[in-house]
Amino acid sequence: GGQIDMVFMPLAGGTPGMIADGKVKAIGITSRTPHPKFPQLTPLAAQKSMAGFEFDLWAGLQIPAKTPADVAQKLNKAIYEVLQNPTVRNNLESSGSQIGQAMDMAELARMYSAEIARYQSIAKSINLQPQ
Repeated sequence: GGQIDMVFMPLAGGTPGMIADGKVKAIGITSRTPHPKFPQLTPLAAQKSMAGFEFDLWAGLQIPAKTPADVAQKLNKAIYEVLQNPTVRNNLESSGSQIGQAMDMAELARMYSAEIARYQSIAKSINLQPQ
């Protein structure tokens, strides 16, 4: 019937436009905090039935583990400098993307490890098996 009961969609790409045009009715957001462009969307984690539910998408660049530390630091710094460019930033933010806070290499490693552990825990809790 051309209808979808429910879908989880990233607030990036064409999704913000579909919400603005009324083609998609957004009822909540899966991040812990509201989205700056969609403050009317309540985080699902704030709902009693979904307490603690959080799902954010993030992107990062990977480099070989044997990359010298000074090269990795320079790449990290250069990427965040590019993300501060007003044109780049505007293009990303106008499509719904949010630019995270700059992190040093140790912070990035901790965040990445925590994400791996979180999804491993979810997989174990539902007895997810490779196929």
